[in-house]
Amino acid sequence: MAKYLFTKWFGVFLCDGRKVSRFLLFPREREAIAERIRAIQSGELLDEERQLSSRGVLFTDSRLSGMGKVVPFNSDFIRPEDYNFSEEMLRDAMLRVAEMGMSYAVPEDRHIVQAVEALDDLTEKANLMAERTRAWYSLYFPELPSLLKSEEELIGFIAEHGRREEIMEALEEKGMEIDSTPLFIREISDDDMEVMRSLANLTKSTFEEMNTISRYIEKKMQQIAPNLSSLIGPILGARLISLAGGLKRLAILPSGTVQLLGAEAAMFRHIKEGSAGPKHGIIFQHPMLHSAPPWQRGSIARAIAGKISIAARADAFGGADISDRLKADLEARLEEIKNTRKEAPLRRKRGPKREVSKKQSDRRKKQRGGGKNTNKGQGSRHSRRNR
Repeated sequence: MAKYLFTKWFGVFLCDGRKVSRFLLFPREREAIAERIRAIQSGELLDEERQLSSRGVLFTDSRLSGMGKVVPFNSDFIRPEDYNFSEEMLRDAMLRVAEMGMSYAVPEDRHIVQAVEALDDLTEKANLMAERTRAWYSLYFPELPSLLKSEEELIGFIAEHGRREEIMEALEEKGMEIDSTPLFIREISDDDMEVMRSLANLTKSTFEEMNTISRYIEKKMQQIAPNLSSLIGPILGARLISLAGGLKRLAILPSGTVQLLGAEAAMFRHIKEGSAGPKHGIIFQHPMLHSAPPWQRGSIARAIAGKISIAARADAFGGADISDRLKADLEARLEEIKNTRKEAPLRRKRGPKREVSKKQSDRRKKQRGGGKNTNKGQGSRHSRRNR
């Protein structure tokens, strides 16, 4: 007679037909039962199942298909109350399973997604505050923005020194040769200067926080996506992970979809209005792409997207470090594109627009239904039919 092995929430049973020959019960504890139910839901094998399995045993759960043949079997004749288990024990165990499910470890790429979105939020706010600080401070010292290179440096000088005289001394200490004699001098009250410096300090802190998050993203990307980070840079790689919704999601996307991540608005406009379709999305930030001539960017974008897909799969599914090989292949492909497409393709010349007479224009409008209604007063075909 065939032997069947099946698992209940309270134990594992081995039957000869409808007769139980051997069984191993789970401990009558909420935590122990919950751990085994959780393992079953995750597709894991239980120790009790390994102990009772033997050659020739038929299994009733597809989870055990690796151990032998799986067949249907009705096990309703085995009831928990026959083995001193109650429905209350099952209810308590299932509540514990739900608690365990809610307390699972957050995937590392989720932190990357949140960090990228936080960096974008801070960048937007910092640019607005920097623009406001510069415009406000220019009322007092309009020459300063032209003396400094970056917005962050400008904000730092305003926050640290404030007054024009102190800023000029600091610039001279840095070795900058500037004309210390202004064309005109504007006075400012202490209250106005205090508020401007307070805004500048807030903006400076925002820039510093942006740098902190950027360093965090770079460190985190080296841990969870070293191939992707090495291939296209940690910040761009993190943005792709954020747009895709996670590293594994990015890994299973087709390379054509990866190529257009970040260009969804342009793609929808292309579908709706028939405008030119986008050739690339956020990967345009890659220096190999945005520095290339326009007629080469489509091919380069496809090449980069293909290598991104391979790198993401290696990172998501525990592959080896293949970044050097990917970069070498990508550089070889880009060199091939540059050699084969050195010149811009010739555009087809359009002939002169054919002039249309007013009579022809009116005739076409009538054919499209846009002309005057010549059947005015006659009624429609349906109305004449119903008279």
